[in-house]
Amino acid sequence: MKRLLTSVAAVAVATVAAGGLVVGSAGSAAATGGAPPWEPDSGSVGSLTFYDAAGTPVTGGSINDAPIAAYVQGSTQIRSGDTKATLLGYTPVSGQVPGQWSGEALSSSTVYPNTNAPAPLNSSSLPLVTGSGGDESLATYIADFPNTDTSTTDGYAGLYQLRLKTSVAGQSPTTSYDSVDIQVTGSSWSVVYPAPVATPTTTTLGTSPTSPQEAGTPCSSRTARRTSERRRRSVPARRR
Repeated sequence: MKRLLTSVAAVAVATVAAGGLVVGSAGSAAATGGAPPWEPDSGSVGSLTFYDAAGTPVTGGSINDAPIAAYVQGSTQIRSGDTKATLLGYTPVSGQVPGQWSGEALSSSTVYPNTNAPAPLNSSSLPLVTGSGGDESLATYIADFPNTDTSTTDGYAGLYQLRLKTSVAGQSPTTSYDSVDIQVTGSSWSVVYPAPVATPTTTTLGTSPTSPQEAGTPCSSRTARRTSERRRRSVPARRR
């Protein structure tokens, strides 16, 4: 399922719209947690979030997986009235703006909202790509559009951009898109831009028996036992 995609925008228009050509070392920027030199991308209107089959967000995986993720959701409603979403891969090229890069579709065009997706994806109006076993893996994409230049004049090795575009019957796919930049290292990929935000977690500790209790009631909490043991060890034995 390969569909070669090339930019339909004129080079002069793309260059003027982006304010010039993109130059610099993206590899070093990603390695230090900074933004690749083409960011912010003028064609991108939002970011992407990847989910596993249970609806849990993920920020990376294996390049051999097909699909890349069970679900990929855009952060913005790109065009009102659209009902299908497609995930695409693009390879950065030094001296070109993102609108000039070449790439291909990684998924089929899937209908959204998808009521069979896990909550809250099943009721969201945001564009959603639903992955399938027939999707193209990143490994296959990289074989078609490799990015291996490690020179100081390019340095984009291992960096790729994933884009989500939407469409509806009777209209061409959108020219703008939601996107992320990923770094491929060995057989793994991870999101580098926008930088993933850690999800806070909470832990609830309990005691047995539950509170409140009368003074003197034993507590089986490990913390309480350890504290009591430390106190006993810290009290010197009385001389007889």
